[in-house]
Amino acid sequence: MGFTMNRIVTRSKKQETVTFVENLCDKIEEQITPEVVRHMESNYFGDNTHVSIPATLAALRLHYYINLPECPSDCESIEAHNIEQTDFRYKQLNYLLTDKSSNWGSLTDEDKGKLLKFTGIRSVIFVY
Repeated sequence: MGFTMNRIVTRSKKQETVTFVENLCDKIEEQITPEVVRHMESNYFGDNTHVSIPATLAALRLHYYINLPECPSDCESIEAHNIEQTDFRYKQLNYLLTDKSSNWGSLTDEDKGKLLKFTGIRSVIFVY
């Protein structure tokens, strides 16, 4: 019975992760508009640097479906720390894009770009 219960909990946790990731991917596609991307590119990246939303979504899925499950919770390596920081940034971005109290919808594209830079989300999350 214990083994079956553990499989159910694990399956439930995996489903929660899939739901979180796919919802966040949808929100990124909807709310990180080309204007926000252009603002980030022109103000915070080099001249020939372009943000790729499809690659950003692939990196998000890679993080949650491969990197995070492969990192033991008691691991104290630099890689584990980086994975933890990336997870924290994704959770911040999820809050901004999904919680009305973040006021994301009332920010200008310029303010959105500034906020993504200020929080460190821009440099950790977006693939360029």
